[in-house]
Amino acid sequence: MDERNLCGLLESFRFIPNLWSLNLSRNPLGHAVTSIVQHVINLPKLEVLVINQTGSEEDLNHVKETIEQAKPQLEVLTGLEILLGSSRFTFSQSTSGLLPS
Repeated sequence: MDERNLCGLLESFRFIPNLWSLNLSRNPLGHAVTSIVQHVINLPKLEVLVINQTGSEEDLNHVKETIEQAKPQLEVLTGLEILLGSSRFTFSQSTSGLLPS
């Protein structure tokens, strides 16, 4: 998926008013993952974003840091947090995936 397609997809998420969790893991987004920042910080109810294995470690760290500065209440999980357990969310084998603690 290139950056333009990814931005188009993320733009459509604004029409899902109660979207609180978004898992983009294991999608080969490459450097395009950095373009998600503006889109996800504008999703009013989004509480958790999972971007494990979507780009380079450098890109994922950049995305995480930028989002945490712009919208501190949005938790960004990039990999290790998923294994160790998030501070506010726990991984569940249910269909919903991440559940509030």
